[in-house]
Amino acid sequence: MEQTLFFAAAGETNRGLVREFNEDDFSLFNDEKVLVATVADGVSCQGHGAVASGLCCQVWHDAAKSSAEKLAQNDHLVDSFLRDTLALANQKVLDHDAKEKIAAETTVCALCLTGNCAGIIHAGDSRVYRLRNGKLQLLTQDHTLAERYFLEHGCFPENREKYASMIYRAVGARPTLEGDVKLETLFPGDRFLLCSDGLYRQMDFDEIEAILQNNDTPRRAVDRLMRAGLIGGADDNLTAVAVYTQKEKF
Repeated sequence: MEQTLFFAAAGETNRGLVREFNEDDFSLFNDEKVLVATVADGVSCQGHGAVASGLCCQVWHDAAKSSAEKLAQNDHLVDSFLRDTLALANQKVLDHDAKEKIAAETTVCALCLTGNCAGIIHAGDSRVYRLRNGKLQLLTQDHTLAERYFLEHGCFPENREKYASMIYRAVGARPTLEGDVKLETLFPGDRFLLCSDGLYRQMDFDEIEAILQNNDTPRRAVDRLMRAGLIGGADDNLTAVAVYTQKEKF
């Protein structure tokens, strides 16, 4: 499979200004032919969620490294790679929880780029956005009770904020986990953002769009996003991973 686009990425996580622990994590793999980025937001108490998110991200990084050559040769494998890796991460967290007798879960969103293919999978309320031709689009739908109520009734519940923080799908929650998969054609100039809810709840859609549009490198975009999140109050952990694409090497 001919390589047509090049990728660059940067990420950062921060405890924020209120929480005692940082239960977010992220991972990045980029060998110039294949890029796999992941953001995970641990769900637990006493900091156990950090273990779940860390285990999840490590599984994704290891899987990307071992599968990169095959993915670079055949982008039709992206779908199965995403689903299989999510299942591996789910089992890894479940096994750890059983061994340590704890209950820790994590959200996850992952992006796989190779050739002209962009594959996305997620479970929970961590998000993937794409900026294309100056327009931002949310590519994932939160697995929260608020969003499920909207899908079933066409409107949000009265106490939307309460139910917006209640997730019904997560890594390590059940023996089997099915993530939402989306496969898209990749175009030069596409820019992606993966982030935890602690980041996107601190700023509005237009602000995210402007930051991705007006910063010419992933590192600058992440720095600006994190700064905006902290200025917004950062009552939760903050994590952002920006991924840029173009025809020439970065």
